[in-house]
Amino acid sequence: GVAPGDIALGKVHREWARIGMGTPVFVKQFVPPPAFDLGSCKVEIDHFIKPAASDSRIEIKDEDIEAVFSQRFDKQVLSNSQVLVLDFEGKTLKLTIVGLAPVDIGDGKAQSKVPSGMFTTMSELDLQNGPSGKLHIL
Repeated sequence: GVAPGDIALGKVHREWARIGMGTPVFVKQFVPPPAFDLGSCKVEIDHFIKPAASDSRIEIKDEDIEAVFSQRFDKQVLSNSQVLVLDFEGKTLKLTIVGLAPVDIGDGKAQSKVPSGMFTTMSELDLQNGPSGKLHIL
């Protein structure tokens, strides 16, 4: 278990945050500011472990993975370039956040990109195929 006062980070989290094993870190509570919800989130999806050249390509329906993503990451703060790992139907997938935009409030202004925000079930999800070419989003 994790002792009181300690924080446990997995390999993916440590790599993304550039924190070594056993490295002391200072943390403080984050209170999301007003209008922090994401309007859209662009995610690149690929295999977590690079497939062999001889492995066949797998296909995943976008609506199936969207439902799982929305359930698992609702109310989660996401940042550009953040890597997530998801077990989807027995397949370990690597999800990389490649674009975030705020909620469009309909004021006619062009939507800007944001570095981070809170994903909600109302956020639009744009799924893209990863670079391996071995996973195809339908």
